[in-house]
Amino acid sequence: MIIRLTTPQGIQRLQTEPNETLLQILQKAQNVDVKGSELWRDAGRTQSLSNLNLTLAFLKISHGDMLYLTNKQEEVKRKVEIEKSVEEYAAGFEEDEIDTQLAKEEGWIRQTDPSKCGRHGPKSQCINCAPLEPWLITRTEPWMSQGVKFIPFHSFLRQRLFAKCNHPSVSSKCPFCQPLEEDSFKPANCNRHPPWPEAVCPACRPSDIKLQKQEYRHVDSVVFDSPDILDDFLNVWRQTGVQRCGFLIGKYVRDDNIPLGIRAQVSAIFTPPQKGTLKSVELLKDPASEQKLDEFLKILNLRRVGFVWTSIEVDATGKALVSRSADTFVLSGAEYLISSFYQNKYKSPLKKSKSGYFGSKFVSVLITGGKDGSIVPMAYQASNQCAWMARDKLMKVSPSNPSVLQLKIGDPKIYIPDVIYHTGGSTLTKKADPDIPTEFFYVEVSNYTPKVPNQLFSSIKFPPENSLIDVPSPQKAGQIIASGKSKLRHFLTDFHLLFFLFKSLPQDKMKVVIEFLDMNPSVSQDQVLAVLDPFVKQAPPPASSSTSSQSKPPAPSSAKTKPAPTPSSAPASNPKELQMRKQLEEMGIPAERAREALFATNYVSVEAALNFLMDIDS
Repeated sequence: MIIRLTTPQGIQRLQTEPNETLLQILQKAQNVDVKGSELWRDAGRTQSLSNLNLTLAFLKISHGDMLYLTNKQEEVKRKVEIEKSVEEYAAGFEEDEIDTQLAKEEGWIRQTDPSKCGRHGPKSQCINCAPLEPWLITRTEPWMSQGVKFIPFHSFLRQRLFAKCNHPSVSSKCPFCQPLEEDSFKPANCNRHPPWPEAVCPACRPSDIKLQKQEYRHVDSVVFDSPDILDDFLNVWRQTGVQRCGFLIGKYVRDDNIPLGIRAQVSAIFTPPQKGTLKSVELLKDPASEQKLDEFLKILNLRRVGFVWTSIEVDATGKALVSRSADTFVLSGAEYLISSFYQNKYKSPLKKSKSGYFGSKFVSVLITGGKDGSIVPMAYQASNQCAWMARDKLMKVSPSNPSVLQLKIGDPKIYIPDVIYHTGGSTLTKKADPDIPTEFFYVEVSNYTPKVPNQLFSSIKFPPENSLIDVPSPQKAGQIIASGKSKLRHFLTDFHLLFFLFKSLPQDKMKVVIEFLDMNPSVSQDQVLAVLDPFVKQAPPPASSSTSSQSKPPAPSSAKTKPAPTPSSAPASNPKELQMRKQLEEMGIPAERAREALFATNYVSVEAALNFLMDIDS
């Protein structure tokens, strides 16, 4: 039979027999250095044929099959040249610390099951003990049993360079060894005619968009330091029923559960100014607060790693309902656009990219109803393709179906390329006109809390920012400091309290507090108490034991045991509230809407309820 052998010099056709070994075949080839070469089953170099004593029959190699031979020295030289060219191109780019760390790691998956290996010496390897490529985790245990569907981004980078880049010449280039580049769906600059929207030609017109599921993810898991972080965030919803949102505060670290994985470690949730209702939440613009938060996070060496919001529906008894499923929808069109907005805002720096950035590590966490009345967080990212389409303003939420995204067909200012896709394994090409199948955009991210909490902020006593049930104040800060002098460092390790102090204290005094928390031996507790004395003086006097027990806020509880109230389960409890409801009904407002508006505004006034209804209607 004939076997074809691809070498750096060209393709050779070799006459062989099924009982011949790979070594015998290589010895028949011309100008081949057996010791300095590597043999592969596929062009992508993922199936190595390292044992040359195996026969063709054993390997099931048949007539007409192609084998691939590479020179070890040339291969090493080629990869060094590629890495060097990329490094020279990326000079001056500063990556995230976690990316720099993972770029130095080998990342290969070590097989350590001795029961499958024992036919050779300690210095030899076979198929059962040879290291596996990190981009094969979706087909490798234990990750395959865990349902891992996406490879880590750094595994994708290695696969792209070492598996898909297979040209023999060092001087050759291919798309896989070039720096990454984000797609652009806008017409390019063209000197043949006036710019778009006045004209467009085949030379400047963008290519069609082929929707494809992303094979990698920039972040592999979201881990909360403690369940108390989410519990404290949900406390406002539990007591008012109003939906909430916030920024996840933490850092990106290595995920030890997956090779070359990245984990978003969440240590706190910052709640920005917002306007919530029983069904939705709107983030309010506050540039001053945003700037203060960024300055504060820089001091703590933390950052925003994601965005979290609630979308919880309850029944008449206050029990959470399953509102997101395969039978309804998992994410709405607006939620894809929100995730895309933040991913475009917080891009990931990457040396191996043309612009210095590629994709984003910014994650989204949706909290919704689960089975048996539980409340579950769901972490995800929008695919890069979705983020780029949103960046170029190609999509909008369907006016008739909020769970669907549509192309902005008919907008004279936006060029809309054709969007095509295949579904259900079909080879038939379909066109988005105008609805877009959003299942191509969903990138699942694991989320969990550790069995043993390891909290960066050990205390959660100070009210969160912009809370509806409690207001941060100097009096509350002083009360916490005065009551916790014996454990001052513990009580000061509170994200919300520290942010309040940061906004209230001069920089030099805040520096004393931070150095005290950093265990700086030159800063004593007395120095910190002197800085915080103005707050302690404003603290209310200690209440009696009976009063304090009544005013003590309830301890955080699980979502299963403490469902949110609803307008029907929280009726007006005094004549004043009944009178406000009656006034609204006399204005022609239905009784159910009146109850909802008063409940959402905490029965403050009729005017507040009317403003609430006007905001919803607008």
